[in-house]
Amino acid sequence: QVPCKYHASTMQVTMQVRDLLKVLEGVLYREEIQEKLNLKNRDYFRKNYLLPAIEQGLVALTLPDKLTSSKQQYYLTKKGKEVLASLKKTN
Repeated sequence: QVPCKYHASTMQVTMQVRDLLKVLEGVLYREEIQEKLNLKNRDYFRKNYLLPAIEQGLVALTLPDKLTSSKQQYYLTKKGKEVLASLKKTN
């Protein structure tokens, strides 16, 4: 039996990142994602949801050179979509 290529990475996904992946449909602004997650605190959201997802290569930025731009949006990478698909299979 060959282990799933993404199995190891899904094991390291926190509950917060998992929740983020589930609500990130299409391309969304930070505010929109926070609203879907019902989170008010911007710093808490960035530290516990957004940054870990970006660091793991699950979420990408539409403006990677302008991290704090008000026009910044986020979307699932190919890896993010694959991890999300594997999460849906296990649930």
